[in-house]
Amino acid sequence: MSNPSAYGPAHRQENVTASLSIEEKRQIVYSSLLRFAPEAASLRERALDKTVLGSLIGSLETNPYRIGTLVQNLKIGPAATELRVETIQESLSRLIKQNLVSETELLKRNAYFLTAAGERAAGQVIHKSEELFGEVLKTLLKDTESVVPFDVAANVFRAFTFECFARFGQLIAKNVTGQMTNRDLIRNIDLDLTFNHVVADKSLTPAAKETLKSRCLGFLRSANEADQKLKFYLTQGYYFTKLLGLETGAFDPLNEHAFAGSAFYLDTNILLAGIIPHSDNEPLFAETTRIAARLGIELKVTRATIDEARRVAAEHLQEIKKVIDTIPEELIESRTKDEFLLAYFSAHSENEDLTPEEFVEPFSDLPRFLKDKWSIELEDITAEEAIEGRNVEKIGRIINESATRYRGWPKSEGVLEHDVAHCLLVERERTLNSKTWFLTRDGTLLKAAEHLAEDGKPFCFSFVGFLHSVSPFLATQAEEQPFVEVFSSFISDQVFPVHNVFDAKELALMAEYHEDVMKTPVDQLTMAFDYVKTKTLQGRPYTRNDIPAVSLELKKFLANSRDEQIFALEQETARLAAERELETQKRIEAEKLTERKETEIDDLMSQIAALKNAERNTNKTLDDLKGDFESERQIRRSQDHRRRLRNMIFGFVFGILVWSLDDKLLLFVSQQVATLEGYEMYLRYLTSITGAMLFSIPAFGWVAQTGWPNESKVAFYTVTTIVALSFSQLFSSETISTLSDYLGVGGFIGAIILVAVLTKQRNTPA
Repeated sequence: MSNPSAYGPAHRQENVTASLSIEEKRQIVYSSLLRFAPEAASLRERALDKTVLGSLIGSLETNPYRIGTLVQNLKIGPAATELRVETIQESLSRLIKQNLVSETELLKRNAYFLTAAGERAAGQVIHKSEELFGEVLKTLLKDTESVVPFDVAANVFRAFTFECFARFGQLIAKNVTGQMTNRDLIRNIDLDLTFNHVVADKSLTPAAKETLKSRCLGFLRSANEADQKLKFYLTQGYYFTKLLGLETGAFDPLNEHAFAGSAFYLDTNILLAGIIPHSDNEPLFAETTRIAARLGIELKVTRATIDEARRVAAEHLQEIKKVIDTIPEELIESRTKDEFLLAYFSAHSENEDLTPEEFVEPFSDLPRFLKDKWSIELEDITAEEAIEGRNVEKIGRIINESATRYRGWPKSEGVLEHDVAHCLLVERERTLNSKTWFLTRDGTLLKAAEHLAEDGKPFCFSFVGFLHSVSPFLATQAEEQPFVEVFSSFISDQVFPVHNVFDAKELALMAEYHEDVMKTPVDQLTMAFDYVKTKTLQGRPYTRNDIPAVSLELKKFLANSRDEQIFALEQETARLAAERELETQKRIEAEKLTERKETEIDDLMSQIAALKNAERNTNKTLDDLKGDFESERQIRRSQDHRRRLRNMIFGFVFGILVWSLDDKLLLFVSQQVATLEGYEMYLRYLTSITGAMLFSIPAFGWVAQTGWPNESKVAFYTVTTIVALSFSQLFSSETISTLSDYLGVGGFIGAIILVAVLTKQRNTPA
């Protein structure tokens, strides 16, 4: 292994981007779906052209690539389907016409290579990605050089990243768009398998492997802005495979019909981007409305949102008036992200005569403005009308709990009523159209919607997730800039809350109650603002209740010398850094504890699954044994049935023989046994009984085990008894004389009783 000391900071900065392999560069181009210029060609053609262009990276006029090489280079994932040769040739024809690719001959076959323009086109994509990789690597691999050289660690990380996106692009795309949590992502991917595959051919110590594995896992979990941006960017590789038909699955963000017929109610925080003049987000809003119309998405706004937008505009009008003449513009630009304030100062820089009243003029007739400019329809329903008669205590409580948990303070009464109203509205509208959503940038509301939905579909749709889903159908005006850069601010707002800035309301309070302080030089004032925001307010919004404490801290801070101010600010910064570090450690420990608990739960679930599987196997064995037993019993029943049938037939034969030969039997017995002379009547009686028993008893035994109805059995017993008595002449006048009639009746009744008893015994369970 190389000496770690040879890889210092300068070396790192040089080699972060220079060591990207050709295969990694191709992967980057495959991940750049959002960078297409807005040609008239279809989206799929543009995707194919960019993909084929990537497959030619590394080709030269002296080393052109034939079709077979391109096919191999276009194998995007481990289980990807190959593109048809005809499809690649069509794309090559388009690229040749655009002067991005040239054609030549190699061994009498057509071969292709990138032109200078083609190299520049691919290089624009790669350069931006290399910068992003460099930024992530610099943070991710900090303090690892004592264990593993930086270039080795960087190569492992890049290989791991591409392998993850190749194997688990669908899951990571869901995670980036907010449809899957970091915890669920980690639980659903085989991290060990991926990492072991990457380091299999590398000579790394166990400590190096453990360190790199921990850093790679940290990247997947990370909410760092650069990490999120890189994941967002690389997720487009998954979109590519979906678009080109190289991967299948239920998650299909590239289906142009997925949103057809859907309706999205816009939240105020989204609507303002299209209303506020000179807003940085207006181009994105315009592109969103255009693509929504093409995809069949109906954008709507309620009277409740119109009312809230007007209220927000009216509040900002008063705040702008207080701020513009009191707080230095440099401070506003560096210590606020308030869209209204920043947009006003941007517009005012172009037109110094612009008044705040003229700036908010579009809010005077919002329904007409939205209809004429953006084709957004008005749903004329107020918050009170949407809520009327409904018990909304639970919904409001969950929304406010989410706001307090994730940003530190609850929502105002008006904003809460607005959100609750749209929750109920979406619930109602989904009975008519299941593709109805409330589109919002409010991360706390998205969390609350997940809670309210339980196992169902949340009423909110993340604007970041929406943009990511429709992004393959968008085309930015700046070819060099990925679409992700256009709305990176949305990601930052949703994922990375900023605690050292003030909104317009807070700045207005500063201007109103601390006008004397505003005369302080801007650099000192900036430090004072940072100090009270972090120490006094601890990141919370500045409200009227905080005025005494903030006023005291401001004056104390500004009363100090500049060195003391810097020292106090540094101390506070160090304290906050220590607190953040402690919170980070607690979070890491909590995550590790959660992982252990989840592992234990997974083990228990595996044991339960194994027990259930064993139970199923046991039940199957019992069912098999039961089936075998039943089959054996059926065989025995069949054999018993045949045996009884034979006995009945033999009984009929022998009974009839006894009756037919009774005279000859009596004569033979009398001749052989002289002492029996005079007992002929009794002997005849005995032969009659024997014949009747031989005739009837086997028949009774056969019919008893049949499945006949009881009535049929009784009829059979009766007929058999009568036949037996008739043929045996047991009760004839010659045998019993005058008692024969009575005995005949008694015998018939006895036969019926016998039949009933036998039937009852047959039907009684054992």
